[in-house]
Amino acid sequence: MRVFVTGATGFVGRALIPRLQRDGHAVVAWVRSPARARGLLGAEVELLHVDTAPDGLVAAIERSDAVVNLAGEPLMGGRWTGARRAVLEESRVAVTERLVRAMAEGKSRPRVFISGSAVGYYGDRADEPLAEASGSADDFLARLCRRWESAAQDADRLGARVVRLRTGVVLGRAGGALAQMLPPFQVGAGGPSDRERSTCRGFISTIS
Repeated sequence: MRVFVTGATGFVGRALIPRLQRDGHAVVAWVRSPARARGLLGAEVELLHVDTAPDGLVAAIERSDAVVNLAGEPLMGGRWTGARRAVLEESRVAVTERLVRAMAEGKSRPRVFISGSAVGYYGDRADEPLAEASGSADDFLARLCRRWESAAQDADRLGARVVRLRTGVVLGRAGGALAQMLPPFQVGAGGPSDRERSTCRGFISTIS
């Protein structure tokens, strides 16, 4: 298969692309910095600059069997000011809309559209069990996720199977959230939250 990937140089993208290649798939990565992407992703990945003319994007997508949309500015790393929120929305909703428009204009279309989202869709529900069909919250992140998913779902009318990935905090040794969480623990300042302590006490009392 030929897979078109956005967010390819992000934490998840850098793990996904080698796996796709090991499974025999060709990868096209839509990137902001081809030089950086080449260094991170290797010589076998076809690169397409995000500033490529619309017909170039259409041509790349219509040659693909699947689209994996992982684009999005990191949520961590600064206060959510008005300007910051606009960047978070633009990098998710507008990019997804652009991809779906390109799919609509192609003579042939990918069969699958996999698009990122987040568990922020549900908001903080404490210990409430949540399933895929559970309703969303109404804070900024939940509204962002709803718009993001709605933009992706438009690919359904083009005949693509749409998959929305509501990921949580992704942890790994090579970076991501774990890299930002480790420093306090390394200097002895980290520890479990009150909720984690309560969960541990409950688990211990259950098995005692």
